[in-house]
Formats: sequence, C-alpha cells, structure tokens
Amino acid sequence: MTEWMQPNWWPAPSGGTARTETDLADAMIQGELVELRVDADLASLALVRTMATAVAMRGDHDIDAIADLKLVADEICTTLIRRSTAGARLLCRFSLLPRSLAFTVSVPVCDVSPVRQDSLSWRLLTALVDSIATTVRTDGATPELVIEVLMTRKVGEL
Repeated sequence: MTEWMQPNWWPAPSGGTARTETDLADAMIQGELVELRVDADLASLALVRTMATAVAMRGDHDIDAIADLKLVADEICTTLIRRSTAGARLLCRFSLLPRSLAFTVSVPVCDVSPVRQDSLSWRLLTALVDSIATTVRTDGATPELVIEVLMTRKVGEL
C-alpha cells in the first residue's frame, strides 16, 4: 500500500485558499518536504524513483543531478528493503532546500548492524552525494535503520 502526502507546493484544493507566488517563494527559502510511504518491497522502487525525479525537477536540478538522485534513491531503498522486517513500510522524505536536496529513508529492521561501507553500493552512494549518514533509531518498539544523504545543486557549472 502506498500513502501519498501532499507536498506544500501543490495548489490548494478547490474551495481552499490558492497559493500565491510569494507563498511559493517563501516555501523555497524555508525548504519543502515531500514524504512517500511504500511497502518495503522491490516492486515499490519505481514509485520512489518517480517521486525523486519529480522533486529534483521541482528544485530545478539539471538532468545529470536528476539521474544521480534516481540512482541514489534506488540504491538506498534496495539496501533498506533487503534488511526490513516482514510487512514493513519504507518512509522516504525529500527535503527541497534552496541550493540542495536532502533525502532520508527509514525502515523497521530486526538486524541493527551497521550498513557495510566496503560494498560497491556504498561506494557508489558516496561518489554521488555530498554527504551520507546512517543511524539506528531505537526509540520505538522496533528499531529503524535510517540513511540520509545531501545533494547540493550545482549552479552555473559548464
């Protein structure tokens, strides 16, 4: 099952107050958050890649950065899906900031061992992002493994 959270940059529903260009500009300065919850299943990767593309395009990232984000999303989600508990949901958060994009993914896990940093997947991730971090949240009934990345938008590069 997929849960869609309406991003704050979408137009207001009919009958609601329409957003102005000033509202949108203010949202860009403060950053925007888009969340997507999908079943922790490899079949859900297409939805995550599609959302990654939409968010990166919204942030005016170039075509190479969009492709990089799709690959990063795919690698992170695949890593977490393989470690997830049965019936778990993957929570993907895209934070669109004025000059960067943060991508955070979490999933409930049984195995709280660290993500292997000597794998090809990890090396690919570190080559494509500006920063990457993994944490384990243990404040709930089931621990959650979290991977966070930051990708800075390159402006004016040839």
